[in-house]
Amino acid sequence: MANGTRMESSFVISVAVCLYLVFVASCDANLANTPGPIGGSPYSAPVHQLKTPGETFQPVPYALSSIYLTDLAKREEQVHERVVEYLRSLEDRLELVKTYLMDYDDSQSNIKDEIDMNATESLINSSEVETLRALKVTASPIRSYRMIRRFAQDLRAIDKHIRDDAESLFLDQMAEIQGMHNWPSEDDTYDVMDGILRIHFFYKLNLTEFVQGRVNGTETGVKLSTRQCWNIAQFAIRWQFYTLAMEWLEVTKWKLRQESEEERWPGLSEEIVIAAERRTREHHDKHFDDQIEKRSPFIFVNQVGKGPGLPKTMREHLMENYLGREFGEDTDFSFINYVALCNGYNFQNQEEKNKLSCWLERDRHPYFILNPLKMELLHEEPYLVQIHDFIGDHWIQVLKRVASPMLERAPPRNHAKATPRTATYAWLQDEDIEEISLINKIESFTGLKVATERASERLQIASYTFGGHVGTHVDSLGSQAHLDEKGDRIFTLLIYLNDVERGGLTAFPVLGTTVKPMKGSAVLWYDSLKNGEVDGRMLHGACPLILGQKWIATKWTHLNENMFKWPCALNPEV
Repeated sequence: MANGTRMESSFVISVAVCLYLVFVASCDANLANTPGPIGGSPYSAPVHQLKTPGETFQPVPYALSSIYLTDLAKREEQVHERVVEYLRSLEDRLELVKTYLMDYDDSQSNIKDEIDMNATESLINSSEVETLRALKVTASPIRSYRMIRRFAQDLRAIDKHIRDDAESLFLDQMAEIQGMHNWPSEDDTYDVMDGILRIHFFYKLNLTEFVQGRVNGTETGVKLSTRQCWNIAQFAIRWQFYTLAMEWLEVTKWKLRQESEEERWPGLSEEIVIAAERRTREHHDKHFDDQIEKRSPFIFVNQVGKGPGLPKTMREHLMENYLGREFGEDTDFSFINYVALCNGYNFQNQEEKNKLSCWLERDRHPYFILNPLKMELLHEEPYLVQIHDFIGDHWIQVLKRVASPMLERAPPRNHAKATPRTATYAWLQDEDIEEISLINKIESFTGLKVATERASERLQIASYTFGGHVGTHVDSLGSQAHLDEKGDRIFTLLIYLNDVERGGLTAFPVLGTTVKPMKGSAVLWYDSLKNGEVDGRMLHGACPLILGQKWIATKWTHLNENMFKWPCALNPEV
């Protein structure tokens, strides 16, 4: 693996852990008071800011934005320098205080012994003891000198240091570094934990390796502490991720056993973790029927009770019973196939694989005679193709540069069927990217009209960090198409703007295959059948990103402006 790739991996994980450190100081008390899914959402927790709300803003959660994570990492370099300076200032002050106390104790040591002896023999009261001590100081030229020197030098130095107000200077420097953006809040930490739990569930991470800094086989050089493991376990418990919570509690116990008494955080013990395991078992069994009805994948297949060991997890059950199943009434297959595809499975039979090929495409447009397209067929029917080197580095840089200031969090899920998404998005108009000929190239490639907002949607740019994903969905508007003056979507063209280190595949559960993100390549598929029906075979989702970043651009072209170039037919197979 290249050094740059390793550095990127360590960078992303390091930033994630830094976000945890912002949270840890108040995490335990806040988690104890934070309502879980039954009583509310922890995302309603207050945001703590160094500036007043009117002076700062945070349009995108740090954990979902590669742009903001990168910016935060740069700013933390400055924060680290200021904290080191502040620590040195505190150490200087502490040294002054120690110097004063050591000199005082040394010059008073014999007096204390004599006074203690006299007090025992004559039972003199405290005021007499104080007077006796003072007389002994004044009777000694050395003690008197040292006392006066302490006031003239040591205490004056302490006073001056305090009046220099290192705290105010430190806060001013921090506010300057902060700029207009809030520092990460507890909400950001919840987003980080949510992302870690997602990659844990999807990729069945070995937590013992993960907390030691080995992420899916990659050494990142940064670990999680016992306390941070405990925090993630608590978060998983509150959100009823029972199977994941039990694993995090187990790895917390493992971490505790690796530590000496001096290293151990005083607020946590193995007994506390065992008690949490017991409560989690009880809560799992209490809500078992409700979770079964909701088809939760985060439960065990049976009630766990109090006995040793644990039953099979629902994830394991689904993998054993639904893996590779054909399209049918039960939708559990699509979810578990999605998870399996993200882990490297492929469900295409040999006949389908034999049809796959690569070729140079010159016939679609005269432009491609001298600049042929590098085509790779991923599935014949329905059609799924990857075009390699579809755009170059310059176009990619333009798209990222224009999109970065516009990135926003995905709109909230306002209904139960909304697709779950953990990424940030920007939508670019054609005139935003006039300096590149992307729209013309898409039109030349597809033979359809793409320019103007009546013919297509704005180009969508999406940015993912670790844990970022999009749940399975189809791009066709289906029954809502008649409400759109553009008509239904004809095709999806998805362009990968960078190479992805680990995770982040585009999975097609019904087709049984995946697309690997490759910088500059594009993927094309058709969203609807020729008779206007939704093509459910094109169900797809973005697998959670494990390491690195992921950027994509997506263009959807619509029917009404292309009705003569893409005519309808009663036969969906035409």
